[in-house]
Parts: sequence; structure tokens; C-alpha cells
Amino acid sequence: MSAGAKLPARHSILSLPRRPFTLLPVEREEAIKQIQESCKEIALQFMKIHPAVPGIQDEETQTDCLKSLHAMTTELETIKKKLIRLQKRDDSAEL
Repeated sequence: MSAGAKLPARHSILSLPRRPFTLLPVEREEAIKQIQESCKEIALQFMKIHPAVPGIQDEETQTDCLKSLHAMTTELETIKKKLIRLQKRDDSAEL
């Protein structure tokens, strides 16, 4: 490349043209089912992380890992509870 040649400009994600975010429509019950299954998988992975934390052998890092696992578990439970409430609301509307 010659000294006067310019490299192509790099784009940040913010400078790219925005397109509407679209997904194929999913029925509510199917969406709830997918999210619940994903939550279950995530929870199982969290259970695998917890027993491995002591192997880090660094108290500060262990503490931060356990705090983060707890926070993420709490958020996951919030999602699951909201989905249960939504299902109950849908079920009562059908009556």
C-alpha cells in the first residue's frame, strides 16, 4: 500500500443505517414455552458454575462470582414469575 493510500473507514454500529428489527411472529404460548425452556437451561448451567467457584482460589473473585450468580438467578426467577402470571391471566381470560 502506498503512503498516500487511505484505509477504508471503519464503521461503528452506531453509524450504520438502522433497519427495523423483525422476527417471524411467534404465538404467545409458544414464546412463553421457549423462554421457559431457556430459563431452565440457564438455571442448570448456573448450578454447574456454583460448585466450581471454590476452585478459583481467590476470595475476592469467588465473592464476586457468587454475588453475580445470585443476582442473575434472581433476575431469571423474575422472568419465570412474570411468565407464570401472564399464563394465569391468559387462562382466566379464556373462561
